[in-house]
Amino acid sequence: LNPKQGTQALFKRMIIKSANGLVIEDITDLDVLNKILDTFSSTTESRHMEGIYDGSIHTDNNLTGGNKTEFNTRQKAGVKMLYFFKHGMLSRDLQSYLPLHSMNGGNQGHAFSIELFMNDNTSVLERLATAGTAASIKSYSISDVRYNMTLLKADSSIIDRFNNLSNDSSEIVIPFSTYRSYTNGLNAQKSTVQISEACSDLRKVHTVILSSTYETNPIALSSTTEPSQLVFHGGNQSADANTKVKSYQLQVGSKFIYNEPIVSETDNMEMLNQLLNASFSKSDIKATRYNGNVLQYENADFNMTTTFCYDDPSRYTNGISLGSLPLQLKLETAGVASGDKYLLTFSELGYNLVIKDGYLSVKESKDISDFGY
Repeated sequence: LNPKQGTQALFKRMIIKSANGLVIEDITDLDVLNKILDTFSSTTESRHMEGIYDGSIHTDNNLTGGNKTEFNTRQKAGVKMLYFFKHGMLSRDLQSYLPLHSMNGGNQGHAFSIELFMNDNTSVLERLATAGTAASIKSYSISDVRYNMTLLKADSSIIDRFNNLSNDSSEIVIPFSTYRSYTNGLNAQKSTVQISEACSDLRKVHTVILSSTYETNPIALSSTTEPSQLVFHGGNQSADANTKVKSYQLQVGSKFIYNEPIVSETDNMEMLNQLLNASFSKSDIKATRYNGNVLQYENADFNMTTTFCYDDPSRYTNGISLGSLPLQLKLETAGVASGDKYLLTFSELGYNLVIKDGYLSVKESKDISDFGY
């Protein structure tokens, strides 16, 4: 298992459905989203339970070949690993508990179901030896899958309140956020990308430049980065000079999000500062690490992130509503990017998970006509 990606690359899509089949969340390109969110995480946070062994200090530690060989020996025999949900109604950061006893609509026997689609072998694995033949087997498997959660027995007075709400056909409302992805081409030096989003609570937008060229074998032991399909392009230290981002700006209608475009001249410090602002973190984040003598953000972790929140989004619902207007990304690169490059954008959207009469539904968190900017 690639020690830089760990279990966060295991799945490429997640679907959550209610007991009666209503889709609550459907997130594609989940491995890319997890990597974006990983750049926001703390440099001091240990991720070993997820199979991520790239160090837990501010300066990045690349594992030696001996380290990787030892991990591989254990993995071949079978090891226990965890996958943590960092998004949606299952997020570890969700501020509310889920009242499972109130979510069994129609006595279906369960509150909701989770579907996880496993990722390609080359996006998950790293090879220790030389490349094999085309017929060689490169695979991984997971077994004894369990969903672990904490079950709390609430006080009887709280249970009575829930039951009274249910008897009165009232609603239990739990705010949460989810993600939707958009793919756009990148075939000119100056591009304008439009995102039409009907949600009334748009909180953040993450845009990365990816390559459609996939690995045919898991990446080699000597590699200090990720598979080509998980490398973010556009940074000042990116190998493709034409793909380097010179500037970007966001616009809603006639209003610009930034007074001036965010510009990269000799480095990506202005763009990194936007990422730091969007992380709401008081400590160092992974994007600020060095890999050798290269800042990770300026290389394989480069992404363009904009937040529309004015405080910690886990505490307040405060995104903007686009109404009928599209969100436009105006992007200029150093040259015309090669034909395999494309843009992938994730929008973080705030919704309310509504529980009524035992059934789940998703509703807007505020009036669609409310413009938060």
